[in-house]
Amino acid sequence: MSPKDWEFSPTDEPIDQVTNIDRSHFKTHQGKMFIASHVVENVEPAAANDFYIKTGASTPHIGLEIGASGNSLVEFFTDATASSNGTTLSTFNLNCLSGNVALTTFFHAPTLVTTGTQVLTRYIHGTSGGPAGNPVIGGGTTGGPSGRAVETILCANTNYLVRVTNQTAVTIAAADFSAGFYEG
Repeated sequence: MSPKDWEFSPTDEPIDQVTNIDRSHFKTHQGKMFIASHVVENVEPAAANDFYIKTGASTPHIGLEIGASGNSLVEFFTDATASSNGTTLSTFNLNCLSGNVALTTFFHAPTLVTTGTQVLTRYIHGTSGGPAGNPVIGGGTTGGPSGRAVETILCANTNYLVRVTNQTAVTIAAADFSAGFYEG
């Protein structure tokens, strides 16, 4: 590592002892830690919400968190292809003092040609109740997260797909996607 790799932002206060920080905290100080997220509201029964990830020339180290307010299937695919990327999700640098921009890009609702190879399946467990169309207010659908507890290193110049599918017979209030990552 070059000396520049060890520089910290002006917001750090010097202390007179050795301090250990985790890698993502260190990358935040370097201005190389990013986040992208999106919430989809009123997810119809059996509706799939697709999130398309396109990596650049770097290898992003990523932690995904997926949530839903009802039973949902989460699938992760590699080598997905799309004829249209969909709506671009904003990606933010977690260090407001840095001008670094991520090479990895995120999209919602791509027009898929192929989903690619499935590499992970998770299930979000929830309970359903209440009238269809009003599943949360007055006792409806609840759910939870399906996060990745481990960091995943994605390949450079590769497309990925995260699919979240409502498995209930009612409209659920929301499904959400969040990716915290650093590159290289």
